[in-house]
Amino acid sequence: MDGINTAIDERTLKSIRNVDPASMMVVGVDVFHPGSTDEVQSSIAAAIGSYDKGFTRYSASIRVQKKENKDREMIVQIGDMVSRLLLMNTQKQILKFFFIF
Repeated sequence: MDGINTAIDERTLKSIRNVDPASMMVVGVDVFHPGSTDEVQSSIAAAIGSYDKGFTRYSASIRVQKKENKDREMIVQIGDMVSRLLLMNTQKQILKFFFIF
């Protein structure tokens, strides 16, 4: 498998001034909360971080957490999750900049 479904246009990457895309990491996070009728009352939190210059390869960090407040998107262990992504990223490349979107 190991294919690429989509990639950022090379011109767009070059338009980011004073930053080498090979030294960047794009991070995405989300949390899923169970519904009020679900038997499972735990939320699933996930974070992914890119580790290549085209932002097409990602490592993931996933945690189960107690459902605290259904009205808030709160990831309790976000610091640990991002630290793990940084560790996995630095094993693949030298990271100079860190952006969160």
